[in-house]
Amino acid sequence: MNILNKNDFNILDLPDEILLVTLNKLNTTDVFHSLVDVNQQFDRLALHYLYVRNIDMTDTMTITSLYDQTSSINTKILSKISEKVLPRIHHQVYKLTIEQYSMQRIILAANYPQLYCLSLINFQKEILYQYLTVDCLYLLDGRLDSLSTLVINVGQILDPILDVGSREKASQVEIFLINCG
Repeated sequence: MNILNKNDFNILDLPDEILLVTLNKLNTTDVFHSLVDVNQQFDRLALHYLYVRNIDMTDTMTITSLYDQTSSINTKILSKISEKVLPRIHHQVYKLTIEQYSMQRIILAANYPQLYCLSLINFQKEILYQYLTVDCLYLLDGRLDSLSTLVINVGQILDPILDVGSREKASQVEIFLINCG
């Protein structure tokens, strides 16, 4: 027997529990892009109900200045996640954290019947105002029926937001937080 072969170790030789702990330390976007559809074991782990319950799609936000922000997710990667991953796990997502540049693609990718907490991070005032007034209906159009917490993180609010509208549709939202600064 060759000693070299006896000492070879493959990441797939690790128990699933250790691989899941490792996945939890990695960027969600990278895990979905790099591990989904590689093999059955990675699919099972990357799409595991404990891993996909709380999805943070903002881990690698690139900000060069307050006015020059780019999406944290490459367009091709966002397309893959929106088209191939989110439709497979949408019914298992309980908490979702997204930023303004990928929000529409992620929210419209699927219905999220179990989603109870939506966090909107790094939104510019004008975009946030648009989502909370003109486009509020697509946030609260039924695809987020279980939503009870809405957390919004903006850099600074200079003018108070006027009438948000559609209050009757948001009756399940128990917690509405806006974090500034």
